[in-house]
Amino acid sequence: MSVDSTSSKLVRIGAVAQALGVSESWVRWLADAGEIPSSRTSGGHRVFDMTDVFVEWERRTVALPPAAEIGRELFRERVSLAGLEEHVVWRRVSDATGLVPDKPAYGVFYYVFTEMLNNAIDHSGGVSASVEVRARGEDVVATIADDGVGIFEHLRAHLDLPDDQAAILELTKGKRTTDPDHHTGEGIFFSSRAVAVFSLEANGLTWVVDNRRGDQAVGESDTLVGTKATFVVPRAGARLVEDVFAEFVDEDFRFSKTRPSVKLAEIGTDFVSRSEAKRLMAGLEKFEEVELDFAGVTRVGQGFVDEVFRVWQKTHPDTRLVPVRMVEPVEFMLRRSAEFGTR
Repeated sequence: MSVDSTSSKLVRIGAVAQALGVSESWVRWLADAGEIPSSRTSGGHRVFDMTDVFVEWERRTVALPPAAEIGRELFRERVSLAGLEEHVVWRRVSDATGLVPDKPAYGVFYYVFTEMLNNAIDHSGGVSASVEVRARGEDVVATIADDGVGIFEHLRAHLDLPDDQAAILELTKGKRTTDPDHHTGEGIFFSSRAVAVFSLEANGLTWVVDNRRGDQAVGESDTLVGTKATFVVPRAGARLVEDVFAEFVDEDFRFSKTRPSVKLAEIGTDFVSRSEAKRLMAGLEKFEEVELDFAGVTRVGQGFVDEVFRVWQKTHPDTRLVPVRMVEPVEFMLRRSAEFGTR
């Protein structure tokens, strides 16, 4: 790694990624984690002093998550989306990965790869997509990047949502699609839970599902055109696809259970208003059971609790609400609700 430690010029995230030999998404992760220093311009853009970055990088010898490693390129191709069939590309990709067909990693990779490429073909409105597969340590990492309108903006416009972040929340629920006659809306939901790490970047936002840590996050992205889908599959220890589905289907194999992330209903960790509750609960009446994942939420207000556990529940009695992963203050507020306490 060669970095000019004498320059004090402020640079954007792409220059830092190139200098350190990592992806832009992980430079963003490092900055958010406080591992490398950054600042903001008056327009809100993140900038870096390369001298400070170099000093901190060398001093801490930062340990990056596995997905941050550059890795060895296994496959790279740009494909035209017009008339494309995802299984045709998969044949070329599967040979390059070296994954064994009768192993779980192969099944997971096949499922998620074809789902993400099919999304680009059917929904992106783009002309072409780049497909890249890399070996990173014991992981195989794929990226599919199209040149369409961007998935969050596409969902926002077609589902009449207030903003692009609301579109991300909808993706955590499942059964949300802009083409119900041809798609169930389940592909991204199950794909995000089948792999070790899953991310979507579009319209200046990134949504990351880290199943190794059991966490989700929304942040900024430099991807303004199209959608970039990236997923990490471990060669050993990958889950069976059928086990992923089993968590959310009933005895008749219907997709009847979901687990949306509460913290994605709003920027921040405090949930007070009824409007946030309404945003969270929209569309969840389609499920028989909803696990409301409160991980990362530090406080909820009485209005939020009342809207979810009394008002919404009263009008949707056939859906069972199960709050999970609550910190003590959140659990206290839920217990304080008379309606919730009697359930």
